[in-house]
Amino acid sequence: MTAVIETILKLLKSICLRAQTPNLVPRCNRFFLSAVLFIIWVQAMAPLAVVVDDDFSVRESLESLIRSAGLEVRVFASAEEFLISPHPRKADFLILDVRLPGISGIELHRQLLARSCRVPAIFITAHGYDDHTRSQTYSDWTVACLTKPFGEDEFFSAIQAALKWHPGN
Repeated sequence: MTAVIETILKLLKSICLRAQTPNLVPRCNRFFLSAVLFIIWVQAMAPLAVVVDDDFSVRESLESLIRSAGLEVRVFASAEEFLISPHPRKADFLILDVRLPGISGIELHRQLLARSCRVPAIFITAHGYDDHTRSQTYSDWTVACLTKPFGEDEFFSAIQAALKWHPGN
């Protein structure tokens, strides 16, 4: 989405720069400013996903995949990094690796729920889900438990469910 916005802004700027007639320049500048403000507004309204995974390649892949769907995304290498980061905007959903060094994704989710930060969570792991792990991830805010590697369809289905999530779903 960012690449599309940059392309639109470059095109608008080139149109404005080519306007040689003096009375067109103010109109073009107003049009350009309106377009920029609209794009900023659209970006601010896009749902925000937060990914917490210690594997760089997983973070990079998920970030790219989520952005390709028109969503905003923030990525973190650990639960601690996420907890100390400034949160200018509340996440619409979380994607949490079950096994993280330090605070696990399961424990991070529990801490957020204890702080009344009720955000739908999609848990991911490369180690599979036994009954014990599945019971640890369970809450009213758990949307899905995915095993890496997972397919795009399965991932996007979980995201769609997270965006529509209500406790007790």
